[in-house]
Amino acid sequence: MVLHSGSRGIGNQLAMTHIAKAQGLMKQWFISLPDPDLAYLPQGTPEFDAYIADLLWCQAYARDNRDQMLSVVLDAVEQVTRTGIESSRVSCHHNFTQLEHHRNRDLWRAARGTTRRRATSSTSTPWRTRTSTR
Repeated sequence: MVLHSGSRGIGNQLAMTHIAKAQGLMKQWFISLPDPDLAYLPQGTPEFDAYIADLLWCQAYARDNRDQMLSVVLDAVEQVTRTGIESSRVSCHHNFTQLEHHRNRDLWRAARGTTRRRATSSTSTPWRTRTSTR
């Protein structure tokens, strides 16, 4: 069984709001970029903190949304088949970001299309990413 669902649009809406804010700050701070889509929010600023809070909320919402939807679908299938069918569950974010510690530094890892394999997972889900620390 495969279920595809993300943050149901709110993630994109919040991302667009933060991108517009970053682009405005680049102009306000007289930072010239070759492309406005390269705008960023420096870590340690209130704008960065607000972005990360929204991003982490969207990731949690998307995960909880998938879990709830999958549970409802599996319950319905089990009512028809009269047997339990779930043997394992793999949850994969479309966009995933988390704070990691490497070589005595805290870095933000951004991944598109996958999540990190947990030590307790029976399924290997490789990172298929473009890594960024901005």
